[in-house]
Amino acid sequence: MHAQLHWMDSPDRVSYKIVTMVYRCIHGQSPQYLVNCCTPVTDLTTRPHLRSVRRHLLAVQRYRLYTYGRRAFTVAAPETWNSLPYGL
Repeated sequence: MHAQLHWMDSPDRVSYKIVTMVYRCIHGQSPQYLVNCCTPVTDLTTRPHLRSVRRHLLAVQRYRLYTYGRRAFTVAAPETWNSLPYGL
């Protein structure tokens, strides 16, 4: 797999790895502390009837520190997963 990913730029490689980890979290193949970071929008009681429910998006947590907060797995993983094109 490393030989196949070698041609990708670093940001794309990081995004691919994050999305792979989120996929494993959604399907229960990751440790529980990572699964807890990936909360589907359907599990939130305040958003049961939004269009994002049908798209299987993840809830993005708020963060305070702009420099570190957006790079945390709890923020970067749902944002990267939600940025994928729908219906591929």
